[in-house]
Amino acid sequence: MNTANIPAPISYETRVRTINDEEIHLPGSRAGDTCNLSTGEVNVARMVDGVRYDTAHATLIIGAGEYFGNGSYGLCRLYRTDDGKFFHLLMVWTLAGTAVDLTVITANDDLGVLQIAQVLLPDRDVVGFLRDWYCAGLLPIDDDFVKEWAESALPADECQEVMVALGNRYSPRADVPPAADA
Repeated sequence: MNTANIPAPISYETRVRTINDEEIHLPGSRAGDTCNLSTGEVNVARMVDGVRYDTAHATLIIGAGEYFGNGSYGLCRLYRTDDGKFFHLLMVWTLAGTAVDLTVITANDDLGVLQIAQVLLPDRDVVGFLRDWYCAGLLPIDDDFVKEWAESALPADECQEVMVALGNRYSPRADVPPAADA
């Protein structure tokens, strides 16, 4: 997978502070987990099948978080590791405590990277996400899913923009000479 030129994350996270304008720091459900609801800094690490998945050493792709009032906050994030693995973070904070779940996404998962992105992204950001993340080769490939998503969520002009970007992904680059036939 391509790791050059990682786009900025897409984030829809509400930031909250105390009534005294102090930051809100939450402990996670395990030792070492932390979340700052005022800055959005989340530190969660898990070992899964001998591999470390760590929010501090992964690229945030999409984040959605909302304060619901009465001491409750929900956070959902999608991350990509430098070696092209993906994981999904869910955090729920209530006055009763904090629950954190980190789920590794494998190729065999029913709910994969693109499906999670589809749930998290509002339609206004689909074209940029598909162009900058998917068509750049930074996400698992599922062209049929992407075409269906673009056609169902986007106006014709934006859908066409995604289709052109998708087609350009497979076009030979002008700066690379064609392979010689043997």
